[in-house]
Amino acid sequence: MPTSSTERALISRKWIDALFARFGLLWPLAWADTIAATDLELLTREWQQGLQGLTGHEIDRGLKHCRANHRFPPSIAEFRAAARPGTPEQRAQQARLNAADGDFKLLPTETWEHKRKRGQRHIRAILAHLRDDVPLNQSEPPLTEQEANHG
Repeated sequence: MPTSSTERALISRKWIDALFARFGLLWPLAWADTIAATDLELLTREWQQGLQGLTGHEIDRGLKHCRANHRFPPSIAEFRAAARPGTPEQRAQQARLNAADGDFKLLPTETWEHKRKRGQRHIRAILAHLRDDVPLNQSEPPLTEQEANHG
């Protein structure tokens, strides 16, 4: 006999794996970032606990809602709200939160490796400019010899 709410109604690992696979199809880059930044077993367990008590129909409703309304993978709370929509006021509040959250998620999330490569490209462009007298910004005229000697 189950003794805790966690044991009572955990969503099966198959359901979570299928849900994560769909997230990977719907939001490939954002979901890859989520997976890369998190222990997959811990993430799976959290989603199993977070979706506890939802029916298959509700999970399907949540996925359809998120597919149509989210630019990024939902949090557990966002998914639950989509799976079990509340009053019109609650839905409006959730829509406002989703919009604000979407704006936040648009902030750069580069890894250090991406930043290092971007920096290397800029340095190569500067070195090419110094070697070849190629203007960095094509809209600016190249330096005159007098400007180059005094700069």
